[in-house]
Amino acid sequence: MAYVEWMDVINATDNGLDILRLVFPQVDDALTSRDKKFKARVGEKTASASLRLKDGHYHVTDFGGDQKERNSIGWFMIETDKTFAEAVQFLASQFRVKGSDKAWTEVKPTWETRPLKEAEKAKDYLLTLKPEFTVEELALLGPAVKASHCHDFSLTAISDYTFCKATEAFVLGATETFPIYAFDHEGWAKIYQPLAFNKQYRFSFVGKKPARFIYGMDLLENQFKQNKKRLENEEMDDAINEEGEAQTGKKKDPRVDYAFIVSGGSDGLNLRSFGYFPIWFNSESETLNFEEYRKLQTYAKEIVYIADIDSTGVKQAQKLALTYLDIKILMLPSYLKLKKDQRGNPCKDFKDFVVNYYKEGEFASFSNRLQKLIENALPAQFWTKIYTKTGLKFNFRHTQFYNFLKLNGFGRIKDEHTKDGYHFVHLDGNIVRKVLPVEIETFVHGFLKSRQLPIELRDLIYSKQLNANSLNKLDAFNIEFSSSESDTQYMFFDNAILKITPAAIEKINRGDVDRFIWENKKIEHNVLLETAPQFTISKDVHGNPDIAIHAKDNMFLQFLTNASRVHWRKEFEENLGDPSSKDAIAYTEANKFNIAGPNLLPEERQEQKEHLINKIFALGYMLHTYKSPHKPWAVYAMDNKLADISESHGGSGKSVFQKAIQQLLKKNHYIPGRDPKKTSDDFIYHGITEDTDYILVDDCNQYLDYGFFFSAITGDLEVNNKNGLRFVINFDKVPKMAFSSNYPPNNLDPSLARRLLYVVFSDYYHFNQDNEYRESRSVSDDFNGKTLFKEWDTKEWNQFYNFCAQCIQFYLAQNKKIDPPMGNVSMRNLLSEMGASFKDWADVFFADMVTDEMRGEETHKNLDNFVVKDLAFEDLKQKTGLKFSSTSFKKKLAAYAKYNEWIFNPEEIGLDENGRKMQKVDGKTKEVFYIKSKVPKKDEAIAASTTDATKQSADDLENDLPF
Repeated sequence: MAYVEWMDVINATDNGLDILRLVFPQVDDALTSRDKKFKARVGEKTASASLRLKDGHYHVTDFGGDQKERNSIGWFMIETDKTFAEAVQFLASQFRVKGSDKAWTEVKPTWETRPLKEAEKAKDYLLTLKPEFTVEELALLGPAVKASHCHDFSLTAISDYTFCKATEAFVLGATETFPIYAFDHEGWAKIYQPLAFNKQYRFSFVGKKPARFIYGMDLLENQFKQNKKRLENEEMDDAINEEGEAQTGKKKDPRVDYAFIVSGGSDGLNLRSFGYFPIWFNSESETLNFEEYRKLQTYAKEIVYIADIDSTGVKQAQKLALTYLDIKILMLPSYLKLKKDQRGNPCKDFKDFVVNYYKEGEFASFSNRLQKLIENALPAQFWTKIYTKTGLKFNFRHTQFYNFLKLNGFGRIKDEHTKDGYHFVHLDGNIVRKVLPVEIETFVHGFLKSRQLPIELRDLIYSKQLNANSLNKLDAFNIEFSSSESDTQYMFFDNAILKITPAAIEKINRGDVDRFIWENKKIEHNVLLETAPQFTISKDVHGNPDIAIHAKDNMFLQFLTNASRVHWRKEFEENLGDPSSKDAIAYTEANKFNIAGPNLLPEERQEQKEHLINKIFALGYMLHTYKSPHKPWAVYAMDNKLADISESHGGSGKSVFQKAIQQLLKKNHYIPGRDPKKTSDDFIYHGITEDTDYILVDDCNQYLDYGFFFSAITGDLEVNNKNGLRFVINFDKVPKMAFSSNYPPNNLDPSLARRLLYVVFSDYYHFNQDNEYRESRSVSDDFNGKTLFKEWDTKEWNQFYNFCAQCIQFYLAQNKKIDPPMGNVSMRNLLSEMGASFKDWADVFFADMVTDEMRGEETHKNLDNFVVKDLAFEDLKQKTGLKFSSTSFKKKLAAYAKYNEWIFNPEEIGLDENGRKMQKVDGKTKEVFYIKSKVPKKDEAIAASTTDATKQSADDLENDLPF
């Protein structure tokens, strides 16, 4: 079967669009629609699915289905009920992808059922054996495998097999393209279907399988007996010397040179094809016991374990080597993993090695290559025994010693940012810990002591100098410290790993993924995966974001809910009346953590829901450690309350939100933002490395220069350490950044403003300054004085971690940024842009009234009129003492107008190419500005006439000039 890369299929099908057309006939509608939506089902009234380009190829989300985003191959798999490999092969054939089988069809056995025959009963089986193997059947088993090798293990090709159940018999038949084999033993058989795409069908048993069976052990035992008999028949000791005395010669060893332990039958057959003696078990989970180990020692001079080179195989090899110290471990070359098997998976085992590197007619060459691998196999035992006239002696083996340390997880990791250029480390599954040479030395001596090895050996090891100079010969681990991909996040716990994707949250064993983190980043908790969602976010019937809360006792989710209640005063104070009344108390208790209380208007409930959804999204974004150039955002946590720009309102819960992030992202760099001159510190990023999780600029001052951080958010980061070490961290390794402030950001550059992901906190939690509120309320007040994080029990922590995982999953499923409702955010930003002193001046300046003598009424002097910019600017400087540029003055005017929902320099006044309005004033050309305050509200604008007679022309505005 030909092998085709799945991305070749994508590239050959217009980035997967041609495949999606097979599943969704109306998908092309999304290409022309503004919102990229289309109807996924016939008869739909509204489009329920959306299309987007992600990672260079098309993905579809069906909101009328399970709301999970999939690429084109994923949708084709669901539509056709094919496995991934089957779908790729089928599509490659259909679209004539280079390298595919021209007329590929699914390879599968024949299948039929029939009634039981008279003599048949449940669990009976029947094999129809073929008289001999075909060339194709042998080739599938291995390029050098012959029929004799199969017979060594009672393996035969079969035409079909029958298995009886209670009322009927199932008959599975082989075809020319789908061979079936059987390890045929007395009373039972192991069926082998190597081309079954689903792994669970590759092996099956019929008959009464023994509790334990070792393939190849009988072959090894028979060879040993043959060798022994042959040697006994040879004349070794019967030579008589001249004096008639018998000469004693050294007795020859009848054991075979090597006995090999392999992971399965395909490896065993291929190893046997080169003349060696393999053994394997019925299940990959079975391991060698001591009795079997002693038996192998009886039959073979050396025992070699050939490990699969995936993470599971390496773990099994380490366990076996450290159980039986003299068993040698043969590690296949790592470059084998660069090859792909017929199912598209990385190659990992001995058969893969033979298939990829054995060439017909070059048996001797490959045998020599294999022999070198065998000779370089190493045991964990790092000493050898020598029997001398004076007794038993031990020799220290350096190469084997470093192998012993590697098997126990010790090695080096390069670090160009350190003086020595590396760290000594210890690997425990996916967890990496820095160690000192003395810790390694202590481990070695402790190991020897725990195994109760001879004092003479331990003395020998004590005499060795296990210091940094000798240990720098340890293997260097090539470890990629990464806990995420573009659409995946891994959370590492004491007992397991959570793998989070848009489609699912999966609990997997530590060590089963090729991902590593430092020990201090591991979450110290034994996680239990919750199967039920704590919340569901969807679209309502109007297409608005909606959220349903399922977890009613999650303290942190309850905190986020109340921190999103921007209309709490209206709900609990204005609309309830006397807070001590029976009805008010009942309502408050019933809606204590209700984001959509019935005492609010629908639009108010909607606004609060969107604030909560934004917080969930932002939390998921921060906890997904992958840096995407398409999402270079920084989280900005701020208060929702509109107040004078000089006022600071804390206690709203921003710090609790940041502490939640720190429970998972433990290595963070803290920058105190209260000092506005902090950005002048040359060492502001001292201590940041590629391993830093995120940067928090906390409690930001009103005048902090946010533009300074632009490059850290969007590009590479230059770190200048106090010890003189300078280096640059590439964008994909730069930690994400978060800001927290009681003030809105000051003087934001538009490009930086687009990169802020705002998270807005209501004043539901507040300090009662100047009797502004009825009471003070802290977060712990909602939980009977219990403090979040510090006073949680195991169940509450588990609930929190599962919630965080679900936040990440929600974020990963989104294709655009989810901002909070921006009303008060925009207002606070405009206040910040103006500044308090400017706003105070403008409030007076634009409130100045004059009498219109023609109309006999008062009008605003500086609104809806042209005003000379320089005169207004001079008035500002005289009355406030402020000093800034003329350009900055115009920006503040524009911000003031927008804050009041006015229009600064409307287009109809006729601006020049530089966006200015120039007029003759007292014979001189001067720049003027015009603030239009008579702006109709949205409903007024819809109802207003659009005829030219009702529009004020530029000439009309000119006639309003007051000079």
